[in-house]
Amino acid sequence: MSASAPACDERFAPLSAQRRFAWAVAARAALTNSLTVAALLADTDVEQVAEQLCTDPELFQIPPDVRDQAVADLDRAAAVEAMLLTPEDPDWPTAAVADLERANVTAPVALWVRGPLALTVCVDRTVAVTGARAASDYGIHVAHDMATYFAERGWCVLSGAGYGIDTAAHQAALLLSAPTIAVVAAGVDRAYPTGNTPLFDQLAERGLIVSEYPPGSPPTKSRFPERNRLVAALSTGLVICEAGARSSTLDTASWARRLHRRIAAVPGPIYSATSTGCHHLLREHTAHLAASGSDALDIVTDLGAGPAS
Repeated sequence: MSASAPACDERFAPLSAQRRFAWAVAARAALTNSLTVAALLADTDVEQVAEQLCTDPELFQIPPDVRDQAVADLDRAAAVEAMLLTPEDPDWPTAAVADLERANVTAPVALWVRGPLALTVCVDRTVAVTGARAASDYGIHVAHDMATYFAERGWCVLSGAGYGIDTAAHQAALLLSAPTIAVVAAGVDRAYPTGNTPLFDQLAERGLIVSEYPPGSPPTKSRFPERNRLVAALSTGLVICEAGARSSTLDTASWARRLHRRIAAVPGPIYSATSTGCHHLLREHTAHLAASGSDALDIVTDLGAGPAS
């Protein structure tokens, strides 16, 4: 079992190893039966919950080796200097989790984090800059400019560490030594896509990588929509630089709307397939049109813009 967080790291409470392990058990069990685990934690101490889960896993419809899995999760995290962030830690995103719960959306039991940046260091000043993976040169340029504009004004740039728009947004922030956070659909020790390993390493050294999934976890199809809801929840607003008609970014926009986050969409050429999604959001009045970083900032901060709907 891994030790508790170092006392010198103010992001984490000085929890005992036993208590952080209990959270690791709950987090692992929630991957299989999130509703039951959430119900247990609502009125029972986490250590008692962990004991129940480990004693009778069949009753709760979770893997029988949940205890061993939690031990392995903590050990893998320690190997890459990652940590399990719990609701008892100072850096827990309380407001974002509350927004998920108010919207009747499943909230994370705990989060795996890797990197020196505090998740809540930029509370109310975190913008999600995202969009197409197969982005055009135009989209990459827009994403870089948008992320740079926000970073220069003290905002944290959040994205998903994917190809295309995500990469451009993270790189723009890193170039300015500005805070940037990647919310991923795999373990915090597993670069996905693998071609972005250098970016992943930079984020681990200078920013923050966040995941609901234990270290070593591969990305699966169902985890990307779950990741998208966290992208929306952890941000003040969403800036979509480019998105096709079937882009997963539209799913992120749907979560943002459900969580009452403001959405800025950048238009593109009418003949560009990679801008079809943005045009759809604008046509349906789901997003506000942003033609510059200044526009996007006004939208995200609600300056002069009413609800898009």
